[in-house]
Amino acid sequence: MSETLRAYAVDLALLGSAVNSGDKALMDELSVPSALGRYLQEQWSRDWDATPDQVLGYLILGEGYVDRLGPAYIDGLEYLCEHFGEALDNCNFSSMRGWLSEVQKVLNRADVPFDMADLLYDWPSEFDLDIDPDGDLADLCVGSVERHRIPAILQALLAVDWAAPELAVTGELRQSVEELMSWFDICARTNCDLVTFL
Repeated sequence: MSETLRAYAVDLALLGSAVNSGDKALMDELSVPSALGRYLQEQWSRDWDATPDQVLGYLILGEGYVDRLGPAYIDGLEYLCEHFGEALDNCNFSSMRGWLSEVQKVLNRADVPFDMADLLYDWPSEFDLDIDPDGDLADLCVGSVERHRIPAILQALLAVDWAAPELAVTGELRQSVEELMSWFDICARTNCDLVTFL
């Protein structure tokens, strides 16, 4: 499992409508690989002896579930997020999970009402994609922040004087907070949900 938190601005309803849609035209569209697609194709063949047709065929067409491919289906979901949404800059979240707790401490000191754990474990029940019948999205570190929550979180982040001495937010922590704000800003401007993968 990666230790890099990857973020996407994407419409969860659109994503949900693609999963198990039976849309063969979408399958054809996705056969032109992006950089992520090429990476996943290599990873799937190496780690799970699976092809993109197997993984995406199950996700989109509902064909041929293979129980050992649970993590590959999550990778496929990320590929769909890239296809339907926008990959967000994440250079300040490319380390261990412990970094999220450091950012959380800063948010707590600033009284920002947001739990960083949502980026790992919060998947809305109304968008149950049923892509891993043997498991749970929460066990596989897929998170989200729904668009209706984003304006209030962004407003709280923007209201903080991050240069205030009592907050002591400098260096990498400051950059991470700014990057988090940029994620919420992009989602708010594009009317998207935030979806994250670890």
